[in-house]
Amino acid sequence: MKTIDKITALLDSKEIPKHKRVSLLVEVTGKSWQAISKWFKGTTKKPDYENVKAIADYFSVDVESLLDEDAGAPMPSPKTEKLARISQLVKECADLGLEDLLLESLETFSKVAQPKK
Repeated sequence: MKTIDKITALLDSKEIPKHKRVSLLVEVTGKSWQAISKWFKGTTKKPDYENVKAIADYFSVDVESLLDEDAGAPMPSPKTEKLARISQLVKECADLGLEDLLLESLETFSKVAQPKK
């Protein structure tokens, strides 16, 4: 399975509408709309390693699973998806300047959640 087909499978698995796919990959990779569009049309070479890595990170899959053309479509595990969501929420809190509040909340939760000895 080609790398672009695996990327398409990931987009399908996330139910990302076809009309939003190129825009999403432009945002994830920083490449131009035209360059991404050419990947899907097959009129240019496959994405380079850095772009595939950015896509793999975004979808929480191993970059090698996207590059290995002998393997099937990669699918993120539920645990990996949860960790990716946690990471996304931490970034959003940081963007809002809420790092201290988030840290304090997590430390409090950690203390409360630990089993009593």
